[in-house]
Parts: sequence; C-alpha cells; structure tokens
Amino acid sequence: MTSTERLLIVIAVAVGVTVRILMTALPAVPLRTKGVKAISDAAEYEKLALNLAHNRVFSRDTAPPFRPELFRTPVYPLFLIPFCAIHWNTTLAIIIAQLLLSLLLIWVIRRLALELNLDRKTAAIATLFLAASPNLAFLSTKMVTETVFTLLLAVCLLLFNRFRQSLKTRDLIVAAICSGLLILTRPIAILFPLVLTGYLIFYLFRNRRIRWYHPAIPVLCALIVVLPWVIRNGKLTGRYIISTAGEHNLFLYNAATVIAAERGINLSAARDTMRKEAAETFGSFDSTDKARFWQRLAIIARSHIMRYPLLAAKVQFLGFIANFVSPISIQPLMIHSGIALPQQPHVFQQAVGLLTKGRIAAAAHLAWTERLSHLGIFAWVVLVVSTVFQLMLLVFCFIGLFTKPSRGLLWLLLPVCYFTILTGPVGEARFRAPIEPVLVLFAAVGLTAVVTCLPKERKPSSQDTSDSP
Repeated sequence: MTSTERLLIVIAVAVGVTVRILMTALPAVPLRTKGVKAISDAAEYEKLALNLAHNRVFSRDTAPPFRPELFRTPVYPLFLIPFCAIHWNTTLAIIIAQLLLSLLLIWVIRRLALELNLDRKTAAIATLFLAASPNLAFLSTKMVTETVFTLLLAVCLLLFNRFRQSLKTRDLIVAAICSGLLILTRPIAILFPLVLTGYLIFYLFRNRRIRWYHPAIPVLCALIVVLPWVIRNGKLTGRYIISTAGEHNLFLYNAATVIAAERGINLSAARDTMRKEAAETFGSFDSTDKARFWQRLAIIARSHIMRYPLLAAKVQFLGFIANFVSPISIQPLMIHSGIALPQQPHVFQQAVGLLTKGRIAAAAHLAWTERLSHLGIFAWVVLVVSTVFQLMLLVFCFIGLFTKPSRGLLWLLLPVCYFTILTGPVGEARFRAPIEPVLVLFAAVGLTAVVTCLPKERKPSSQDTSDSP
C-alpha cells in the first residue's frame, strides 16, 4: 500500500466520522427529534424493540393485549434491543453503533473493490466517496433500517463475488444466509435470492466448473432463514407470509398515486376511494385484523393498477428515476432541522401525478411552495451539498460504466436495478441507500479514468537542461 492510498483511507475515515458527527450535532434540535421523530418508521421500530426487551412480544402495542406485528420484520428491532435495555441515552447509543457500522461498511466496500480487481487507488477513492455521502451519513443518525440493511447487502455481495471467483460453496451459502437476513430486515429483498439464482443459472452455461446444485442454494438457504418467521406469522394470524409491507406499499403509494394522477385528486382522497370500494366489495371488516385488512385493500389496489397499466408504468418509472436523482429526503431533513412541516402531505406523489400529465411547472411549484420554500439555512446547506455530491456521483458513474475496469462490475447492476425498481413511487433518497455503495464503485472507476486522461505535466529532459544557458 502506497503512502497516497494510506492517506486516502485515513481521509475517508476522518471524513466519514466528521460528517456523521456534524449530522448528529447540528442544528441545535433535541437528539430524539433528529433520531426518532424525523422519520416515522423510527418510532415503530423503537416500540417493537422496547416490547421485545421488556415484554418478550413482537408488537407495537403499548399495553396488553399485544397484537402480533405483521408489517415490520424482526432483524432491526433485535439489533435495537441492547440499546433499549440500557439506562442511558438510547438514541445517542444507537447513533454511535450505526456510526461504527458505517465504518465497517467502508472496509467491506474497499475489500469488494479490491476483490473485483480494481486497483488500490480506485478502491481508496471509492471509500472516500462512500464516507462523504451526505445521504448515508444522514440516515446513520436515524433509528431506521438503512445502515444495517446496507451493510448486510454489501457483505452479501462481497461473499457472492468471492463465490464467482473461487466457486467455494461455503461463500455462496453464507451469501445466501445474508440474503435471508436482508428479507427479515426489509421485506423488499424478498425476491433477491431469486435474482442471485437467476444469475447463477445464466452463469452455469458459461462456466462448466459450477455445480448443478449451486443455483438452488440462494433460495434454499434464504428459505431456511425466513421460514421460522413465516410459521410464526401463520400460527398467530392465519396467514403464512413474511410481511404485509408489499400490500401496504401497493395500497398507500403505488395504486393511490395512479388514482390520484388519473382523477386529479390528492393521495388521501385516492386512499379513501379504495377503502370505500373495499367496504362495498367485502362488506365491513375489522381494521384491527391486519392480516385480512391489508390483504383485501391490496386486492382493490391491484385492480386499479391493472385498470391503468400505462399510467402505472409512468408512475413506476418516475419513482425509479427519483431514486437516483433525489439528493436527500427533504421531509426528514426538515424535521431534523426543527422546521414545522406544512399541512400538505405526500408532496412527491402529488408531483408525480402532475408529471404524468406533463405539468412540469405545476410539479415544480408544488415542491417549492410545500417543501423547499420552508427550508432553513442548515437544511439548505445540506441540500446543496447533497445535490452537488449526487450530481458528481451520477456523472462519474455514467463515465465508469463505459470504461474497461468496470466490465467486472457489470453484474452489480442486478442489485442496483432490483432495489430501485421495487421501491415504487415513494421517491425518498433513503431507499437508494442500499445500492449507494455499489454506485460509488462505478463512480470511483469513472473518476480514475478521468484523472488518467488528464494531460500530465511534462518533465524537462536532459537535452532541455543541457541546452539551457
């Protein structure tokens, strides 16, 4: 390792720690507001962890009877238990732990870069990009799954890449177990083992050394990991499922955005429309029975998406693009900064509805009046820095895609596409977090290529020296 590489790694660690400390300390807003209240999911994870720690039940209810939780999955609440059980500043302890996980992520991505045969300088640049990411730093100060999930995905990809190179079954098994843990951290990963299996089936025809049973390992190992949770849900609720998260998102965002765009109404009105249809179709049903409640709402939501397939495709595409171009989650940033939110909710989904109709100016006006015009100095600084960083990341990623060193990285486009397409029209930068470490690898390759192409300063030759007076 050269002195330049060491310096870049030291700078990366220093930048990573500094950015996260600044995100935690600034501005002068209570730490609980920043860590828990900024994103509504955090309060739910906290309730689950507290109940696990003190009542030994997985439920968000604060008093008996504790109804079984079907929406959230157990890995992140289990991660929170030690911090909820201690008599100290729980939020600060979790932020410190997630800062350490962020540093571990930097090490994992450096290992992945080197094992992908990138040179050491490119690997060091990737770690610097990763450490400086405002989006990842911001999310590491929140009690949400992104930090743990991103690290798990990075470890999964590292081990899967080792299997690609060495064909050691052990590496594939551990990678598959990680994919199962990903599902139990965020259910969006439910089909990711199938992505790995699909790649291995394709790989089977190109590499005769791969065994016939290798493509089955990701699905089988992931199934072993998640099966106890599925059985638990089935025994408690009658539905053998991993989570109702897919049904939640289908109803609350995908279908609601399509209806809102089609009828020119807001998201709340679109959801009310589907609730009325569900009541007419299924009769009155108990909203406390979450297993049946979300199943029936999802049936209605799915029918609306099938009714307007072209519009649904437009909504999905705009959500996919937003996952890349959104620099940071604006609403959590406002709460983090101590800014009172305007009354208008679901601004991004409303803007998507306008964009599907070609009303670009109206969408921009909505974003400005309901969000951007309310930002304070701190929020504006973070937004501008995040925008510049994201622009650099995308530009160098694009360049990196067309360079020779990135050929060995192209398989990483599978998780990039998977985890950005499936998020739908939520449109928050936090849902880009899991694949941001992959993006920095392509960006590091692109930046290295640009630097290499720059004209080098010509050193004076001995002939030039001898000719001088």
